Amino acid sequence: MTIPENYRALSARLAAAAQKSGRASEEILFLAVTKSVDLPQVKALYELGLRNFAENREPELLRKSAALPADIVWHFIGPLQSNKVRKVVKCAQVIHALDTLAVIERVDRICGEEKRRPDVMIEVNVSGEASKGGFTVDEAREAARLAASCRNFNFKGLMTMAPNHADEAMLKNVFCGLAALRDELEKSLQITLPYLSMGMSGDFETAIACGSTIVRIGTALYE
Repeated sequence: MTIPENYRALSARLAAAAQKSGRASEEILFLAVTKSVDLPQVKALYELGLRNFAENREPELLRKSAALPADIVWHFIGPLQSNKVRKVVKCAQVIHALDTLAVIERVDRICGEEKRRPDVMIEVNVSGEASKGGFTVDEAREAARLAASCRNFNFKGLMTMAPNHADEAMLKNVFCGLAALRDELEKSLQITLPYLSMGMSGDFETAIACGSTIVRIGTALYE
């Protein structure tokens, strides 16, 4: 199938999953992950009306953001190394995966220095899988308190990844667990956290059922 055909099919699936959950499809952002493709594929999606794209490596974020239209909203979804923070802050409007207290503090400081104010999320390893990054659920409570106190970015929510090849029960445990943690943090910290970045090509429908507001779709767009 072509990229336009894949996008239309995936959009229809997103809309159906939203409707099944009693939600409007407009509540859920289709985030196109472009880490495995080059400029022509991104341009094809742009021409279909997409404006939100994601990269997980700083060099590719810089290269593609410089070469593509200025109205694209760039998301950084990879682990953020300390020496990459400044370059990412300059390019990305949304940062998904703050995963240490030191990185949270560094992002806040550099946002202030660069006079940039991205939306940010903290990454939570709900499943406890050793190969996944992010805070444990218990650690995330402290991280959220820190992020909520920062003055130079907008703390907007939480991000997670489910284990590879997880069954439906495990997917629901991870995604609904993140949603429950978000609800807890909103109440305890008296803040609003509208972003739940969860769900990818193979599991986004389950994530939507659990409350996802951002689904990160890559592989299924280009197969």
